[in-house]
Amino acid sequence: MKSRTKGLLAAAAILAVLAAAFWYGGGAPGLQGWAAAPAETETVSPAASPSPLPQETAGPETETPPGGAEETETPAPAPAGTEDPEPEETQTPSTDAETSPSPGLPPETSGTAETPAPSPAEGGLCTLTIRCDTALDHPDWLSDAAAAAVPADGVILAETEAAFEAGETVFDVLLRLTREEGIHLEYSVTPLYGSVYIEGIGNLYEFDCGQSSGWVYAVNGEFPGYSCSEHALTDGDRVLFAYTCQQGDVQALAEELP
Repeated sequence: MKSRTKGLLAAAAILAVLAAAFWYGGGAPGLQGWAAAPAETETVSPAASPSPLPQETAGPETETPPGGAEETETPAPAPAGTEDPEPEETQTPSTDAETSPSPGLPPETSGTAETPAPSPAEGGLCTLTIRCDTALDHPDWLSDAAAAAVPADGVILAETEAAFEAGETVFDVLLRLTREEGIHLEYSVTPLYGSVYIEGIGNLYEFDCGQSSGWVYAVNGEFPGYSCSEHALTDGDRVLFAYTCQQGDVQALAEELP
C-alpha cells in the first residue's frame, strides 16, 4: 500500500511539474491567444478600419464647435459691414447726376439741335423721252396697223420731267409716266432674273419694222447692256426710249438729246 501511494504521489508530482513547465513555457492556450483571437482580428479589422476614419473626422468637428462658434460670429458682421457702405457711395454721385443737365452724355451730343444735320434729298429729278423716228425712215417696212401707230413727227412722249425716289429704276419712271399720259405700254417680266423686257409702246411692237426692230433705251446718251428695270436712276439723268429698225440707227438720236 505504501509503495502504491508513493507511486501515485510520484506520478502526481511529475504531472504537476510537467503542467508547470508547460504553463510557464508558453504552451498554455490562454497564453497563446486561443480565445478566438484570430477570429476577432479578422472581423474587427474591416469593421474597425472605417470606424476610426469618421472618428478622426468627427474629432476635429467636435473640437471646432467651441472655437467655431466664435468664428461664425465674426463673419456675420463682415458682409453686412462691407457691402452696406458701397451702395451709399454709389448713391452720392447719383445726386450729383440729378443736378447735371445731361447725365451720362457728353456736351456735344446732348444737344438735339446739332444732331439733325441737313442731308441731300432722297431721289431726284430726271427727264424721259419716247420717240420712234427711225420707223418713219422705213415706211415700206411697216404694216398698215403699225404705220397708223407711228406719229407724224415720231414723238410718242416729248421730253418730260419726272421725280423719282431713291432706289427707283428707269422702268419705274417709264411705267408711271405712260400711265399718267395714257400711253400704251406692254412688257414682260422674267421671274428668274427679275428683269423687264419692253415689247411695245404706243401700239408699236418689236418686229413691226423689220426683223431687228424693237425698243431700246439710253441714259445720258449711252445704251446700257441690261434691262431698264435694273438701272437705278440718279438726279439729273436724261432717259430716252427709242424704236430701232436696224443696229446703230438710234445712236445719233440719243446724242442729239441735251
